[in-house]
Amino acid sequence: MIRKVRIQKKFPPFLDKFNIVKYLLFLISSFVLLFHSLYYSSFLSDDALISLQYAKRLLQGKGLTWTDGIPVEGYTNLLWILLIAFLGLFKLDLIFIVRLSGIGFNIAVLFLLLKTFEKINQNNKTNYFPIIITLLFYSFSGIIATWSVGGLEQPLLNFLFALSFYYMIDILNNKTVNFINVIKPGFFLGLMCLTRPDSFLFVLCFAFIILLNKKNIFLIFTFLLPSLILLTAQLIFRIIYYNDIIPNPAYIKLGISGIILKNGVDYILIAFKSMIPAIFFVFMIFFNKQKFKEISLLIISLIIWILYIISIGGDIFPAFRHFNIIVVIMSFLILFGLNEFSAKLNKKNNVKYIIYPLLFIFLIFYLKVQIENKMMKAAKAETWEWDGREIALMLKNAFENKKPLIATAAAGCIPYWSDLPVIDTLGLNDYYIPRYSKKNILDRRIGHGFGDGYYVLARHPDIIFFCGPWGSMGPCYTSEVQMFETEEFKTDYFAVYFRIEKNNKKTGSIIWVNKKSSKTGIIKNENYINIPAYFLSDNARIPVYFSKRDKKFKVFLTPEKQYSISDLELKEGYYFIETEPLIEGHLEITDKKTRAFLKYKIGNQILLKSSKYDIKIIVKKECEITSLIFKYILINNQVHSDQKYIIYFLFPFN
Repeated sequence: MIRKVRIQKKFPPFLDKFNIVKYLLFLISSFVLLFHSLYYSSFLSDDALISLQYAKRLLQGKGLTWTDGIPVEGYTNLLWILLIAFLGLFKLDLIFIVRLSGIGFNIAVLFLLLKTFEKINQNNKTNYFPIIITLLFYSFSGIIATWSVGGLEQPLLNFLFALSFYYMIDILNNKTVNFINVIKPGFFLGLMCLTRPDSFLFVLCFAFIILLNKKNIFLIFTFLLPSLILLTAQLIFRIIYYNDIIPNPAYIKLGISGIILKNGVDYILIAFKSMIPAIFFVFMIFFNKQKFKEISLLIISLIIWILYIISIGGDIFPAFRHFNIIVVIMSFLILFGLNEFSAKLNKKNNVKYIIYPLLFIFLIFYLKVQIENKMMKAAKAETWEWDGREIALMLKNAFENKKPLIATAAAGCIPYWSDLPVIDTLGLNDYYIPRYSKKNILDRRIGHGFGDGYYVLARHPDIIFFCGPWGSMGPCYTSEVQMFETEEFKTDYFAVYFRIEKNNKKTGSIIWVNKKSSKTGIIKNENYINIPAYFLSDNARIPVYFSKRDKKFKVFLTPEKQYSISDLELKEGYYFIETEPLIEGHLEITDKKTRAFLKYKIGNQILLKSSKYDIKIIVKKECEITSLIFKYILINNQVHSDQKYIIYFLFPFN
């Protein structure tokens, strides 16, 4: 008799049913996070472009600098900048890098949540509910999705915190802890400190919990060592390279007051309000008494970070940037709470079929609240950085060789895309303003209270933006207000409305241009006076366009409108009037001293006295010009050498 032997096939661990389901959940939540992040792809923070400016200049061999001149540390995210610069060595676009990295790091957080679930759920492999809710909570977060593509360092911070906590679980649960066990979370928290210095608060929270549970000073020292070494190394670099002991933004942002605290409390309340449906999940931690150490660490970290946010007055960015870490902490709390809660609930078959659908409804409602929250909508609607790109590229194409000096509060998009020298009028990337100017106590916006318009004007900027890349006829910030009130500004600067039309979209910017600048102003030499067309825009009423083909600015003239320039100072003499290209029309010239009115055809010669003139161009048909030119023929009774033949026909010499 032949016996049949049944051979049981053994599958590799990764093909285990439990693992397949877990990783399938991870893939689904990753795709949810990816598409949720792409929903906010129109958002790119201007401060992210400041970081990219440092990374770009580092790649160009110009060091960790924002612009030419005295180097300043206008950033607080060193590791993020170095990471982006390193990836930039592979010739990838830096904006693509920060967005890919942002999404990638947050997907890595999802993976760490999954691995944490494996650690705490080894006995009940059929209970998927806690990880499903946790992964979807993180993926549904508008805060996480927005800042995945926002360009700043928050995704890296999220990942480093999650990784540190993942390794911290082993320290808290193992009776014997070796050097490697302690150094892992300490090292990753040290990297977190290099990413943002205020992350040292988490180092202290972790160290406090280790001290309470292990009561071993040597372990504490070992844990703190990586952070201390990395922060000391950064301090030494800062002293040597920047000749300072604190970063530049600290001069501007440090300080505390009743108003700051009130703003901080309001920020916290509004942010938590946007998460109300999901906060319910956090209360599940009261069902978990087995993981008291881990939950205590998370709650202490949460409280300390909330108090810190209140002390700095919250934030000015949309989508609650500082709540990224809070979402990570809440995700771990939800995971721990639901793991124990669902284990107890599974024993009550009748109840779980009511509770589970109810929790999923809460989760869907949470997603709806996130999408409809006004701060998330503000992030999606914030596209001025991309308009700044078009304006900056226009300036780059027009003035790349002349390198005019720009003064602007848009310290990210304008310098990053223009590659022109810039003054940061808010002072975050300027040496002088944060050290020698006083804060405007009336301006309560974080990082916007400092400025010194007199200092900015003393540097004779060729181009000035008010209020951002769109520009304005009036000032917004302290430096701008001070400049606007000076006689020098009123005399030397002229408002020009530049318009860019691309892909059926119109972008406009009112830019103040220095009329006396050798780079952007009216050109005066021994042969002629050349008035660029943008000075004929009638005080920003007429749009000026840039021609990439000709590399010149153009004004389109029509018979219905007038095109003028005021206060043009001319010496006494004969001039030949022309435009480039030559057009049919005439000039109406008014002497500001005598109020005498003259009318001359373009292409003719005129005799003018030494005075200031208001000049209007009148045309008979539509045309375009790039400049108005007054060529010298006879100045102060001296015949110009190149124009003797013209003078001879006007009045022959004996």
